[in-house]
Amino acid sequence: MNIVNPFFWICLGIVPFVCFGNIVMLIAVRKNPQICHNRGINIAFTVMLAVADLGTAFVTFPLKSMSYFIESDINKNLTLCLIGSEIISFTAIISGLSLSCIALEKYIRVLHPYLRTEITTKRCLIIVGVMLILAGGLSFSPAMGWNTYTDDMNDSFHCSKVTIHPLPYTFLVITCILISVVITTFCYSQIFITASRQQKQLVLEKLRFKDNQNNLESKKNDSSMFKKSQTKKTCQVHHNCYKRNCHLKIVKTGIMVLGPYFLTWVPSLTLTAIIPFKKDSGNMLVYMTLHHCCFILILLQACVNPVTYVLRMKGFRRALKNVFARNVNFRHVHERSNLISEKENTLNHSIRHVCMTLVSLHIQLSKAGSKECLYVSQSE
Repeated sequence: MNIVNPFFWICLGIVPFVCFGNIVMLIAVRKNPQICHNRGINIAFTVMLAVADLGTAFVTFPLKSMSYFIESDINKNLTLCLIGSEIISFTAIISGLSLSCIALEKYIRVLHPYLRTEITTKRCLIIVGVMLILAGGLSFSPAMGWNTYTDDMNDSFHCSKVTIHPLPYTFLVITCILISVVITTFCYSQIFITASRQQKQLVLEKLRFKDNQNNLESKKNDSSMFKKSQTKKTCQVHHNCYKRNCHLKIVKTGIMVLGPYFLTWVPSLTLTAIIPFKKDSGNMLVYMTLHHCCFILILLQACVNPVTYVLRMKGFRRALKNVFARNVNFRHVHERSNLISEKENTLNHSIRHVCMTLVSLHIQLSKAGSKECLYVSQSE
């Protein structure tokens, strides 16, 4: 097999980072169940997003390499060609649905907190299962017979030169992703608007408190009334209420996650919609090159997601520190136990050597004593 495409080496350099980041995040969630309690129900959707990113690295990249990047007979296999492209569609749909579910959970937590008790772990897992079934059924439908492949393409079929996905399938996938983007954008925009209004109200309350305090000092009312009003106003404008990250941190995290997703999948979806109309033109090589660039963007987006959660979420940072601290402590304990065992072995060897020396001296002394007794008896 001759690797003739430089895109293969670029993707091969990105895949290890994708695997490392998402696997470490899953280990942190597994080793620190407290994240699930602190972060809420959306940890299930975060795990599903990480698993989808790992699927891109472990499954999509090898199949795409065999179908597009490596010149072999495998890229003429209809099943592998379909599965490679369908897993990309499955990853896009699952990632979009995961982001929209995370955004909905945050939207309910901020704007409708009384409904938060209705979102249980069991219902969340049911939603995850339904999403996997629907996304899998839609994504893998071309492999089940919904494609434009005919017997006339048997000799000329090639993954990188022919597209066999029907147009309704392409537009259904695009519609699912766009719906997810719209839901996510709506939820985070509503959270941002609410946070901005709260910030303005807090600033107005702070100014009003200062004006009331000045008026009270100027009028010099009764000291008891003044103390009561001051205590009441001070409680309303406690310094903890003026933190600038009141729900704005949620919006920033959403933008950092949704932005790369939007920048990644919009070019890919655009090319997916254009390629069926250009499949008979001479510029197919240009479109396939752009398609490879979009796949590199998909891998980069899968690599950025865990970094975003680690940078923005204190719980994930604490969990990662605990994981690495446990590994370091285990290494120190292992090294210390090895050192202690080496010292014990050295001490045992020294004790054994001393014992052997004493035994040999005892034998020599006993022999010398027996000789002296024999000599005395002979002289007598």
